[in-house]
Amino acid sequence: MDANEEVTSINWWYSKCILISDYILTYWFYIHIILAISIAIVQLRFKSSDLRVVCYYTNWSLYREAMPTLYPDHIDPLLCTHIHYAFADINPLTLAISPTEEHDIHWTDRLGMPLYLRMYGLKRRNPSLKIILSVGGWSARSKGFNAILRSDNNRAKFINQTIAFLEEWQFDGLDLDWEFPGSRDRGASADSKIKFNILIRELRQAFEDDAMRMNKTNRLLLTAAVAADPKKIEQGYVVEEFCNSLDYINVMTYDYHGKWDPVTGINSPLYRSHTELENHEDWKNTNSSIYYWINHGCAASKMNLGLALYGRSFTLVSAQNNSIGASIVEGGGEAGPYTKEEGILAYFEICQKLRAHNWTTEWDVESQSQYAYSDTGQWVGYDSLKSATLKIIWSKTMGLGGAML
Repeated sequence: MDANEEVTSINWWYSKCILISDYILTYWFYIHIILAISIAIVQLRFKSSDLRVVCYYTNWSLYREAMPTLYPDHIDPLLCTHIHYAFADINPLTLAISPTEEHDIHWTDRLGMPLYLRMYGLKRRNPSLKIILSVGGWSARSKGFNAILRSDNNRAKFINQTIAFLEEWQFDGLDLDWEFPGSRDRGASADSKIKFNILIRELRQAFEDDAMRMNKTNRLLLTAAVAADPKKIEQGYVVEEFCNSLDYINVMTYDYHGKWDPVTGINSPLYRSHTELENHEDWKNTNSSIYYWINHGCAASKMNLGLALYGRSFTLVSAQNNSIGASIVEGGGEAGPYTKEEGILAYFEICQKLRAHNWTTEWDVESQSQYAYSDTGQWVGYDSLKSATLKIIWSKTMGLGGAML
């Protein structure tokens, strides 16, 4: 596909987004259509069957005030190669995986069948789909992981209980989302870098031994969500051995900028822009983070590029000063009607604002990124269809193994 065809493809998908938003009014359709378009872009670029499209399903999204509810079994099973069910926790006392919502493993009056089972039902329509349980997440911090790493016996107990749990609920693997090993400000123990690497190595060996013992065709998969910040990478991972032991890693190439900054910035830029403040770290872009992992020994084919289906939002000090690096009011942008959190907007909420509230969109050439602002001083930096497509083209040139969203 040449450059003109690439641009034509981007414009075609964008026109479909506009056409659809004129007719589809409910949240459920918005999230289905936007997800379908976003993943279609990924599939357009990743034609080889061995490349991954990893999609996260969050078990708390059912609480959003939108009907009808997006249940796991409403997802098109052909959209993704892997679905990660997020999140489960680790009980620091029993060292067992602990579901974080009642509806994960129990029948409920409101939701009916447990969501683990509803997710597994997708495999009847696509037997090659891999469904993986994600453990941890930002809110979990480090307590459960620290408990596992405290001794050899603790690691062994966790591993044995984990294999039993995954097999009971028919998951295809385990995703470790520790945010972040080695980070003392996140409660990680001082020796967590080395001991986390040992845990990964032992889990992989245990999964292989289990497959051989049970005469399985496919062993359990082992993956991890990992930092994009070079400081956290250095603190938390023995990179080469870590990547070699895992089937793949999902690099969280987003949250580079947000309401914690003093000025506006793009959530997930591909490159650095000269409009950023001089004291903003050079690493805060996708290109820099991926190269850091590669240069420290992680094979490109083991990495999935993180795509954010949300933006980071701000309230401007002055609606007239609306560029990247503009001064902001502390606290982030106004909360969206569905996500209900200041400083963040889901992609479908951004689409609504662009169409219904006539926000102005701008393209930053240097960072290859999209941002938008209103005449009332609201601002958001986000991945548009154009920027997501360009990232996929870039990731193909880098030889990455897939994309994660």
